[in-house]
Amino acid sequence: MADKEVLNEKKLMFFQDFTDNVRKIFNDDIVKYNVLSWIIFNTNYSQEYQGLKVRECYFSYSILEEKLNITRYKLQKIMKELINEGFIEWVSKSKSKGESSILKLNFQYGLEYGYQYSSQYGLCTKNTRINDNLNTVDNMVNNTDNHTLSKKHISKKQSNNIYSSNDIEEIFNYWNNKKIIKHNNLREDIKKAIKKAIKNYSIDEIRQAIDTYSEILKSEHYFTYKWNLKDFLNRNNAISTFMEDGSNKANYEEWKNKNKQKEEPKRRGTNLDDL
Repeated sequence: MADKEVLNEKKLMFFQDFTDNVRKIFNDDIVKYNVLSWIIFNTNYSQEYQGLKVRECYFSYSILEEKLNITRYKLQKIMKELINEGFIEWVSKSKSKGESSILKLNFQYGLEYGYQYSSQYGLCTKNTRINDNLNTVDNMVNNTDNHTLSKKHISKKQSNNIYSSNDIEEIFNYWNNKKIIKHNNLREDIKKAIKKAIKNYSIDEIRQAIDTYSEILKSEHYFTYKWNLKDFLNRNNAISTFMEDGSNKANYEEWKNKNKQKEEPKRRGTNLDDL
């Protein structure tokens, strides 16, 4: 009897912390909340089931992209955040098209706490598989979107599907201030392009991409083609490639480092001559 009371107390402690932290994610980023919820609903809580150990689940980028209507770049960013925050970790990553990746759910906000209490919780739950709970997750996401969220309570920073006229004007003015190709009027086609971009990226991410693009154009880097704002926002993956982890950003940083290394011998030679 005492053991049962201790177990119930542990469950209560675990769920209190778990729900509080997930609620925080819900308030900060609803898309991230949906991704974490999908993982939770598809995690195995039995001893071992369908090749999965306790707190493991099969993971597929393509399935989540389709089910949650999310871009690959956004999903990769969220997964990286969840890993860095300790919610999940990779057990194995697929090396071929037919192979599945496996995630482990830590259920934690301190690894030791999560490992201790989520394992106790898992003993009392049913087995789950990746295909068994897609309807459950769909319902969860739909209910969240249709019944829980309200524009009165959630700002743009909390939902990628909500934006204001101020956001649109901010991006437009930010672009014009860079003097890449300046637009005199905020036309409807430009507004449409900005709205589309805001659905997939935050304001800060778009500003960062514009910053990088502008810096590259002003440098002696090989990339010299100038887009207007609409084309820049509408091109496939254009924003993501100019962001911190993007390919254009990486290529530019590599080019800068090589140029810096070439300049070092010249500077040292100049200093010796001055002596």
